[in-house]
Amino acid sequence: MMHTERPILDHLEVGVIITDHDLVVYEWNRFLQMHTQLPREAVIGKRLDELFVQIESAVLRRKIRTTLRLRESTFYRPIAVAYCVPVPIKRFIQHDLRYMVQRVSISPYDESKGQVLLSIYDETDSRIAQLELEKEMQKVGRLNANLTQEQEIIDKNLMMLKTDLGGSIVEVSSALCAFYGYEREELIGKNPSVFRHKAMSSVVFRDLWERLSRGESWRGEVQNLLANGKDHWVDVLILPFYDEHGSITYYVGIYHDISDRKRLESLYVTDSLTKLFNRYFFDQQMKSIFFGKRRAKSLSMMLIDIDHFKQVNDTFGHRSGDVLLQEFTEVMRATLRSSDVCIRMGGEEFAVLLLGAELVEACSAAEHLREEIEKYRFTEVGHLTCSIGVAQRSDADSADSFYERTDVLLYVAKTQGRNRIAHDAILTSNP
Repeated sequence: MMHTERPILDHLEVGVIITDHDLVVYEWNRFLQMHTQLPREAVIGKRLDELFVQIESAVLRRKIRTTLRLRESTFYRPIAVAYCVPVPIKRFIQHDLRYMVQRVSISPYDESKGQVLLSIYDETDSRIAQLELEKEMQKVGRLNANLTQEQEIIDKNLMMLKTDLGGSIVEVSSALCAFYGYEREELIGKNPSVFRHKAMSSVVFRDLWERLSRGESWRGEVQNLLANGKDHWVDVLILPFYDEHGSITYYVGIYHDISDRKRLESLYVTDSLTKLFNRYFFDQQMKSIFFGKRRAKSLSMMLIDIDHFKQVNDTFGHRSGDVLLQEFTEVMRATLRSSDVCIRMGGEEFAVLLLGAELVEACSAAEHLREEIEKYRFTEVGHLTCSIGVAQRSDADSADSFYERTDVLLYVAKTQGRNRIAHDAILTSNP
């Protein structure tokens, strides 16, 4: 690296590592030296996975290769631990966190040498705030027996509503009325769907009522509309309340404004060109699906590749290629269900997660999309086609195996002549 670059890196309030796909360390800035107590000379030339055994080296190498191939920044977020490089937390906090919680971005640095720059950001304070919020929400759950005694405090400080078993609002706090801009009389007898934003999928609310009907609580992030038409995001916790006979008598919903956090999150999960979700969002969704409570639901996936996209860039230029990608996105949105999650994986490759869809339904949707793309006339390049791999999650699948199997099917579709779909049955009939 240039001599003038090191002082710059040493003045940054983030950790900076320069490495390659072999994870060899070429630079280790002052921030990391101070926080890890490892001097530069003890690290330079060593491999990160030798120095720090908790690093998921296979995942990190794959992320580095993706960054170099696409020439775009990406993120490394380990599954097992919340950090890349262990940095002990020295300040006193009343939590079980022992190490700095980190967000790690990977950016191209020197492509000729296959080097990337890892930037390590301290997200410990955000995690502490999240833990505090979770504790507060747990406290709210323990207020069941004290709601009457503490009604005034709750009314003024907690956004809360109470509904009967049919979902009609019977009580609402002053704090919630003030937030949404309604008078209490305007909400009594209404359904909380009065706040619903049209962008919210019915799948969310179907899951909500399924859980409540089983006597379970429900928690989720919901986009709502205020009385003045402005949209806000809220974290909603809905609790069932029981009588002395064990029967549910009403539900209590507790709302927390998270609009500022959602605006920040959108910077990390949105592709700037197409405004679709990006690969980071895809990785987070797959973790949520495979390790969260949504595991039991049917799930199918499409991986889509625009055929001969490189020729478009070579013939018409990259600006025309960008316009094509934007138009391709619009065709996808118009063709697929509103509940289908569309993602730009990078370059000309897209993914679609079809929640609740069996393979037959997913194949039908993929074929419909293929046909719509084939007959669509793109503004600057005319007609083109796409190839699609379609798979349904099996009980034996992990997040990686599910993605890899769909990727193989996309490869099959391309090698068999493009402008077609390939699905699970192909692999089954051709072991």
